[in-house]
Amino acid sequence: MSSTTYGKEVDMWAIGCIMGELTDGQPLFPGENEFDQLCVIQKVLGPLAPEHMEMFQKHPRFLGTRFPEYPKPETLEKKYLGKLSKKALSFIKSILRMDTKERLTAASALQHPYFEGLSDLTINEISQKNRSDSAKPVFLAKEIITQVEIYAERLSPNFQLRDRLRHSM
Repeated sequence: MSSTTYGKEVDMWAIGCIMGELTDGQPLFPGENEFDQLCVIQKVLGPLAPEHMEMFQKHPRFLGTRFPEYPKPETLEKKYLGKLSKKALSFIKSILRMDTKERLTAASALQHPYFEGLSDLTINEISQKNRSDSAKPVFLAKEIITQVEIYAERLSPNFQLRDRLRHSM
């Protein structure tokens, strides 16, 4: 939302959104428009981080607009009860932190207990070894996070994918 910088934090957020959608087949934060999507995010995760709230309040399109109050967030635990393991829920919560400074980095995400016991096998190697299809999203998430870590370093500071990811954050 009106940010002039793009960083790995946005990629990590997108991975959390994709993981949520892979879990139940539904977009994690569906919204009719940017404002509606921000409302849905707050309904689940709580209020925007102060830096995001400031950006929202200063954005010309939203001047004078206020968010509804959500006294009790729906929470990711409620949304994915019985659908995600404790480790998976801990992981998704760690990469969907509202405050980008609290969000797991790609490097720290790879060390999360959710990935314990995984080798560096590729998805093709998993298929060849006849592992279950249910393991593929875990390996895919690990591969995506690894690529975020590798390729984000190569992006120039002016590289903007924000518009492509607008509906993810």
